[in-house]
Amino acid sequence: GSEMCIRDSLRSIFNFPIHLENVRKHAVKIRKLEFARTIQKNIKQVNETTLGISWNDGHESEYPVKKLRENCPCANCIDEWSGKKLIEPGSIPDSIRPRNLKAVGLYAIQFNWNDGHDTGLYTHELLRQLCQCSDCQIKK
Repeated sequence: GSEMCIRDSLRSIFNFPIHLENVRKHAVKIRKLEFARTIQKNIKQVNETTLGISWNDGHESEYPVKKLRENCPCANCIDEWSGKKLIEPGSIPDSIRPRNLKAVGLYAIQFNWNDGHDTGLYTHELLRQLCQCSDCQIKK
């Protein structure tokens, strides 16, 4: 699987045999570092329509709450097989607001929206992809 690809890539770079056990050990360390980077430290309401998240790596994300709701990843909002959005463009009102939110383990946030919707689990990875700060917009 992916460990074999990593091993082969390392072998081609360093031009000597790489033992699979070492690849596994280092892959776990890399995953732990990536995971630690993406854990949110603090969530705050920036203003009436914007949510802010401070991340462990120092990044400060900003999200218009309407954009978050429009990008809900649940099976009611995204077709599980095709990945197609099921939310009609323009169907989320400007008045959408999170009523509550909670951490789901160490990997996601679940919002309870004022339209009654609450089934989407927004992974930290998804939230980083949706970041609307000026730095992230330049990278896109």
